[in-house]
Amino acid sequence: MAETDRVLVPSEGSLYASLTIDNLSAGDAHRLVRLLDWLGERDLRATFFMIPYSFQNQSTLFEDAELVTAMQRGLDEGHEFLPHGFDHELFECGIPDLMAVRDEQMMARIARTMSRETFQLVHQHARGKIGSTLERSVRIFETALGEAHRPTGFRSGYHAFCRGLYFALEDLGIKWTSTRTAVPAAWRREPTVEADEVVSWVGLHPYWVGDVLEVPHLCNYGYHVSPDNIDLWVAVAQRHLRQCAREQAPFIAVAQYAGLRGSGDPVASRDLGFEAYERVVKMAREDFGCQFVTAGTIAEAALAKPKNTWPNRDEYRR
Repeated sequence: MAETDRVLVPSEGSLYASLTIDNLSAGDAHRLVRLLDWLGERDLRATFFMIPYSFQNQSTLFEDAELVTAMQRGLDEGHEFLPHGFDHELFECGIPDLMAVRDEQMMARIARTMSRETFQLVHQHARGKIGSTLERSVRIFETALGEAHRPTGFRSGYHAFCRGLYFALEDLGIKWTSTRTAVPAAWRREPTVEADEVVSWVGLHPYWVGDVLEVPHLCNYGYHVSPDNIDLWVAVAQRHLRQCAREQAPFIAVAQYAGLRGSGDPVASRDLGFEAYERVVKMAREDFGCQFVTAGTIAEAALAKPKNTWPNRDEYRR
């Protein structure tokens, strides 16, 4: 299939776009309600990658009745809910993408673990081990939302992946994942020249790993936003939108409640993540003709095309 045939847009002159929101778990019902209100006011449909088991609260999603009620509301309003790993442990789904490591403290933690526990990690990342962990994730979602909402999509924590992950997803009938980030440097705390670089080994378009479709995402434009850098983050989003328009590829952004809300230190930073995304969404719609849909809608559009439309990177699993 020629590169020029790899097009994933809803119609000529428009782009698919999706806001994906990570990391909510048991105990976060009030945060989900606020996000649903915010999305509804802007006529946005989002994909929530939820952590099935909260280690902090020692609770699954379905044990939080208030959260389940909010998730049901979200489904009624056109949003989707999918697993974000199992408990969001750093190495649960593979090795984190080192280019996306946010700071020296996290890099040191990864280095120590890999030096000390290499053999354990090889065992942990076997197909069956990851599969048994993620099967629990799927069961938690089915219990919370019903079998009709058995997950068909997935995202790991920390952009972590390994060959066993894709085998395990395939075994579970997961059709697609949005684990890989096309712009790993953008996860650092400050926008830099490198933050807008789409790396060639991931790219913007989907690709196959076995029978699982990887649908890469871009970055979090509402992460560690301050009055001094909000314009820079919006400019990074604009550059990514231009590249998506050139390549006729989807614009899939990431957000987290903590980043949207901000720390409030300084006070002027409170809610700047929400403000940044309001600007990004407005620009995407008005300047690029973006239609905001769930990530699952984009994945299903890609899956509906002939399989050879998208490159096959099955060598990653060999």
